[in-house]
Amino acid sequence: MIIDKLYIKPNKTIIIAEAGINHNGDLVKAKQLIDVASQSGADIVKFQTHMPKHQMLKKTKGASYVSEDIYELLQSVELTYEEHMKLKDYAESKDLVFMSTGFCKEAIDLLDEVGVSAYKIGSGELNNIPLLKYIASKNKPVILSTGMSLIRDITRAVKCFNKNQLVILHCVSLYPPSFDQLNLKLITELKKRYGVPVGFSDHSLSIYPVMAAVALGAQVVEKHFTVSRRWKGPDQKCSLEPNELKQMVDGVRIVEQCLGNKKQIFADEQSVINMARHSIVTKCVIEEGETITADKLTTKRPGTGIHPKYLIKFKKQYATKRLPQDHLLSWDDMVLADLKKR
Repeated sequence: MIIDKLYIKPNKTIIIAEAGINHNGDLVKAKQLIDVASQSGADIVKFQTHMPKHQMLKKTKGASYVSEDIYELLQSVELTYEEHMKLKDYAESKDLVFMSTGFCKEAIDLLDEVGVSAYKIGSGELNNIPLLKYIASKNKPVILSTGMSLIRDITRAVKCFNKNQLVILHCVSLYPPSFDQLNLKLITELKKRYGVPVGFSDHSLSIYPVMAAVALGAQVVEKHFTVSRRWKGPDQKCSLEPNELKQMVDGVRIVEQCLGNKKQIFADEQSVINMARHSIVTKCVIEEGETITADKLTTKRPGTGIHPKYLIKFKKQYATKRLPQDHLLSWDDMVLADLKKR
């Protein structure tokens, strides 16, 4: 699957820097967020496209982590088509893919006009089957978060899409969740169950769960970030500041490099083998012509002599010269008789 020019594939994680509504409706701050995402090395910068009059009733109550009137809050951060275009152009000038989460059909239409290459669906819309089917009809890649759901809810949502257009993000919709609520092994379970790329949308207060998710096979990760947690807004407290976002991205790239599965001996390990492995050495003085038996031998470093596996095979070998104690034995030191080198 391709999102813009980004290939979703194993061992190459797509990193979404989630700006969300942390711009507080200020285009200057929104561009500052894009700058931070670019400097961090993220692949995608993502905002949220709210249209309160289409997506909620005015009397809707906010969640426990939202102290403001939710309708007024989302109205204050609503972005126009022109503002979306300015942010998209600015993001692309910084070599970032621009995305935004749409929360209603009208928002999806706006994003379609803006020309986004993929859609992000938030956990709140997971059970909105008519909206999911509408988004699926656009025939673009879809990234679907799965917070606040059970397996049966995810299954119902997944059926709305072609598998070749879908990425599932494991998510816990708490702000923040505790570490024991993250259940990251669900990443591998969701991959097996649905046969699509799976990632992780993280609201924890740490950079480490994202790295663990990548080690478990997450192919897309999403993390809220901000310029400063001192900015107002309900998501700021669960957002990474610039240095933390950069550390997370760097950590993900390191984890990716660690994920090979081939057991091998590297050429550069040879000097360590020579130092750290054992070889057969004499435990005592062995005179010329004397039988070399296992009880007269032991193993010690370095690993440049005869392999220890031959130690128990010494029975009828004879020394070709006087061998001092602690002598690194070689095949030239003996008449081999029936001892086989292999």
